[in-house]
Amino acid sequence: MKKVSLISRWMLSLLVASVMVAPSCSDDPEGESLPKVAIEFDAQLYPLTRTELNDRFRTSWKTGDAIGVFATAFGSELQSDGNVLQNAKLVYDGSSWTLENNPAAQWPTDYPMDFYAYYPYDENVTNPLDITFNIQAEQADADSFATSDLMLARTIGVARGATVCLMFYHALSLVDVTFTPLEEGADEVRVQLHDVCNSVKVNLAGEELKAEPDESSRGSVDMYLFPYGSGEVSEYRA
Repeated sequence: MKKVSLISRWMLSLLVASVMVAPSCSDDPEGESLPKVAIEFDAQLYPLTRTELNDRFRTSWKTGDAIGVFATAFGSELQSDGNVLQNAKLVYDGSSWTLENNPAAQWPTDYPMDFYAYYPYDENVTNPLDITFNIQAEQADADSFATSDLMLARTIGVARGATVCLMFYHALSLVDVTFTPLEEGADEVRVQLHDVCNSVKVNLAGEELKAEPDESSRGSVDMYLFPYGSGEVSEYRA
């Protein structure tokens, strides 16, 4: 009985030792690092469901648009700093998205990752749990109008090598005003929104991905003259 007991303990010790030295699933058998795999992105926009708005309210990406991206290991909490990707700049070239001048553009290991993103990109954003977004007071042209269009997205558990698909939705309300054009020769029209909330807070890791208004920050907004139609109506947006 003593011999059996000794043999059993010896076999158990051998089994434990073999488990301790066994390579993990992420290790190369020859001790080499994982082959480099670029992180590839695709960004889409949620379709609008209000059919009465029709084609006039469809939005699309344009060349030069930039998105801010944060990433963590799958299941890890998004932190205020030190994430796998930390406000990486993702730029659209007219057909695809690439991370601009970012050394973390490769998958760092073989684990899946979680991604959090916002538009438009702001180099001053450092904490994804506390982003302040200010709406442009003068949206008189297409660029200032577009940079006031806060959009948010996140996708969880993307496998290594898979395309990171980010589905963005508009986080702010769109105000649209139309009226019959004034008589020819009338003074240039200026349309404004008065006493509106012009600053919001965003927590990309929040239970619900949304913008929280900062009611202490209010002001006026000059609306954008939208180039729509044949001149039968004047249309302004903000």
